[in-house]
Amino acid sequence: MTITEFQLNLAKANAALSNTLQTMEEEILSRTYWVGSPFEFLATRGGADDTGKWGEMYLYNLISALTYFDIQWDGDKNTSADDGTYDLWFVYKGKKIRIEVKASRFGKKESWQHENLIRKGDPCDKLVFIDFQYDTVWITIFDQRKDLFFESQHPIFGTKPTLRDNSTSKTRKDKYKWDFRILQQKRGTAAGMTYCHNVTCPDWTSLSEFLIDKLIN
Repeated sequence: MTITEFQLNLAKANAALSNTLQTMEEEILSRTYWVGSPFEFLATRGGADDTGKWGEMYLYNLISALTYFDIQWDGDKNTSADDGTYDLWFVYKGKKIRIEVKASRFGKKESWQHENLIRKGDPCDKLVFIDFQYDTVWITIFDQRKDLFFESQHPIFGTKPTLRDNSTSKTRKDKYKWDFRILQQKRGTAAGMTYCHNVTCPDWTSLSEFLIDKLIN
């Protein structure tokens, strides 16, 4: 071992304490952040699949209660539908409106991760992000054809989806990932694409208006 290599190893060793303590601090803070939250159990005990199922169920219940749409939820039965990839659907003026739901919790990197976005074909009509943090749910509704940009940064959110590293595999081909931070949530809210829903002090009228407008326009 040369002196330079030894000095490099010493540098790594000296950084080991601070790096590991920082990692553990992030782990502990991510757990304590949720104490007392309505989402505490889901956020601290549930996995990604639990979050996804909750998001579908939650949006289904909201649409059922706050709109006049006859919303349908196929649950896990729609994994190989021949008319797209979606979770919920309803018929409006004779047309089937297909809704794909991506739910995410506020993570250690202070962001929400949305995975397995599909670019090719005609997977759905509406893509809905259900992003929750301590006492807030951010609901973003995209029109699949008009509002999604894969080649360039989104004009409102300022970022774009990225192709997953393992997207060349057969099961993950053409799957994209799009992370949101609080900046994207605020930009979406200002533009009317995102609704900030405070679960402890809800405004049901404005949420109803948002859902009806975004799901059919």
